[in-house]
Amino acid sequence: MINVYALDCRPYLDEACATNTLPLLDATRRARAQRLQNVQKKAQLLAAGVLLYRLFGKNGQPPQLTHGSRGKPYLADNSAFFSLSHTDEWVFCAVADSETGLDAQVDTPYNAKIAERWFTPSEKAWLADDPNSRFAALWARKEAFAKFTGFGLVLPMSSFTVPTTDGTDEDNHCFWKSYDFPTENKTIRIAVCCGREDSLNEIKIIE
Repeated sequence: MINVYALDCRPYLDEACATNTLPLLDATRRARAQRLQNVQKKAQLLAAGVLLYRLFGKNGQPPQLTHGSRGKPYLADNSAFFSLSHTDEWVFCAVADSETGLDAQVDTPYNAKIAERWFTPSEKAWLADDPNSRFAALWARKEAFAKFTGFGLVLPMSSFTVPTTDGTDEDNHCFWKSYDFPTENKTIRIAVCCGREDSLNEIKIIE
């Protein structure tokens, strides 16, 4: 089973709320938050830490994390796999029992520079039919796969092709699910890439 959770970042723009949140974060994330000067980025970082605490914290303590050779975070107790992504006012987390990658992108118009540099010929051909409505969804898939592999931005986006539909991806040895997450004035495109075929619940908003 794959579960996707969402948390609104906006409450953590408040300084008092941000300060009260720090004890819920793991030591590395807490130190990063204390150094950040950008209020929005700090709110996203805090919200991500709170989401991890709500999902995996035990006995009032934040979860213990380890990292792969290229920096991908894992739970130290290996109880589940997770992947985080934040965009604007929301942070999302996919939780699964196999390797997973999630990315979320605000539904923005087609960006020709990104498409030309990072998309493969077959991806560009798919975009051409409806570039403005498809661009963010495809970019989310590219980012999700990079997270799934654990290579992140070390893996050139133009070096692999992602499918444009959900289901089994035999070429990349993974399985895809996607969501549209509507907010007050925009839609967020969410892509989840996981190690094996599984069912995907509706997104659960954490209060």
